[in-house]
Amino acid sequence: MLSVLKGHQAEVVCVSFDPMSYFVATSSMDKKAILWNLETSKPIFVFDEHDGEVINVSFNTDGDKILTGSFDYTAKVWDVYNNELLFDLKEHSGEISSCHFSYSGTNVITSSIDKTVKLWDLRKCNKSIHTFQGHTDEVLDCCFNLTGTKMASSS
Repeated sequence: MLSVLKGHQAEVVCVSFDPMSYFVATSSMDKKAILWNLETSKPIFVFDEHDGEVINVSFNTDGDKILTGSFDYTAKVWDVYNNELLFDLKEHSGEISSCHFSYSGTNVITSSIDKTVKLWDLRKCNKSIHTFQGHTDEVLDCCFNLTGTKMASSS
C-alpha cells in the first residue's frame, strides 16, 4: 500500500511508525509534527507548540506517547490519544539534534548543539536527572541500547 501524506508546509525531516503500525508521525521544518491515520492517510492531530523546526519524532514502546525535538532548544512529550502536551523538556542552551525514549518509556535522552546530552526521568516531570558533558563539538545523535541501561552519543 502506497500513500502520500500531505499536510506539512516545508520539508519533512523525520518519520516514525507507532509500534503497532497503526499510525505514522512526521516532523518538519514547518515547526510542526503530525500524527497520521494510515488507513485514511489523513492527519489525526497536528502538534504545533514548537517555536522552531521539529527535526525529530518518535513513539515510545507502548505507542501512547510521541517525543519531538526541535531547533527551539526543547523536546516535548505528547499524549497520542488525548493530543495534549505532557512534558516540555527545556534545559538545553542550543538546538536539539536528537531525542529518544528508553525501551521502558520512563526515560528520555536528548542531544544538542550545545555539546551536551541530557537524561530525563519522566517520573520527575520537566527536570533532567543528568547532563553528560565532554564532547568538544555539537552532539548530533544519541540513543539508548535495547534495555535502556546504556547510552551512546556522537559528535
